[in-house]
Amino acid sequence: MTKYLLTVLDHYEFAGDHLKDAKGYEAYGDAVEAIRAFGKEGMAAGYLDVTAWGTPEQIIEKYQKRYELLGDFDINPCFRFGGISYEEAERSMRTFAKHVVPALKDWDARKAA
Repeated sequence: MTKYLLTVLDHYEFAGDHLKDAKGYEAYGDAVEAIRAFGKEGMAAGYLDVTAWGTPEQIIEKYQKRYELLGDFDINPCFRFGGISYEEAERSMRTFAKHVVPALKDWDARKAA
């Protein structure tokens, strides 16, 4: 997973100053400062810490911790990265749909009650 982040950091040259002054991208200046402070590998380690990945139970647990910290949030899962096969990505997506999505829907039902 960190391989994906490292390719994004390199592709968009996040260590440079060009994005912080680009209209609509000013917040990326914070990312530049973090990269300079922690290095790309440090950023990758932080990314891995906050990204929901693992077994369905681990993903649900990470989402629960995120909810406790932030309240409601949107998810944007990525199932194919780092060169994994389409078949493996599909297996991950189906597992997520079967085990994680129902748990998240249950959260919505509990909040509505």
